[in-house]
Amino acid sequence: MNSYKIFSDTELCSLLKEGNEGAYTEIYNRYWQTVYSIAYNRLRNLETAQDLVHDTFASLWVNREKVVIENLKSYLAVSIKYRIIELIRREKLASKFELLAPATYLGNFNDASDALHFKNILKLMEEEIENLPDRCKLIFKYSRNENKSAKEIAAELSISQSTVENQLNKALTRLRLVLKNLNSFLF
Repeated sequence: MNSYKIFSDTELCSLLKEGNEGAYTEIYNRYWQTVYSIAYNRLRNLETAQDLVHDTFASLWVNREKVVIENLKSYLAVSIKYRIIELIRREKLASKFELLAPATYLGNFNDASDALHFKNILKLMEEEIENLPDRCKLIFKYSRNENKSAKEIAAELSISQSTVENQLNKALTRLRLVLKNLNSFLF
């Protein structure tokens, strides 16, 4: 068994490119605390920081053949910082929607019956989403609930971006049809 502790970062990166799991493990052991510290110091959330560290190292392994690393420590630091920025961007987007949605929808109702109709419409939409084919439903939920781009979803599910876009269009078409039918029924 090789002791990878004696290898330089450059040597470890070369071995990593070849798929050497021992080199990958040494990189993880050497830098996980540094990467974790960056994430935790910014987020102050143990579980989220751990998740981002996991994602960072998983991405390093998955992309090992493609990635060009000049300085391993800097590469990992930049990688975790981008993940933090993306997480914060998603959380801000989600919180904006949560703040706006009640004011936009519920605030415009004239009486309780209007609010009840709206809740029923939301329930019908949720039921329609649940009735989507499994892959279509999963892609739709990644897109709408987790704010993932088509590119991110494609990478996560190991499918083409055009497949993701087609499935999203399929889901949105079905939901629009439900709303259209509901609209013609109500008005």
